[in-house]
Amino acid sequence: MNVNRQDNLHSQGEPSELKTNRLKRINETIADFKIDEEFYKEKVRKTKEEYEDACQNLNGIRCHIEGTCYAANAQLTEHTSFLS
Repeated sequence: MNVNRQDNLHSQGEPSELKTNRLKRINETIADFKIDEEFYKEKVRKTKEEYEDACQNLNGIRCHIEGTCYAANAQLTEHTSFLS
């Protein structure tokens, strides 16, 4: 807070051209931050989609494995009951 107060006091004594240039630099910095923010938001969105797709794929594989195990157990049960 103290820094902002000193900044404001300092900027009051600046010539208008210096103030304008300073404000332009500040606005450019803000614009750069907004561009970076949008870039990272998009990157996070894509990563989230990839994660969700991977989870769905893993769930499908798990279901397939469970189905295969169930079928194998059923065949073993049939085979052992046939031998009895």
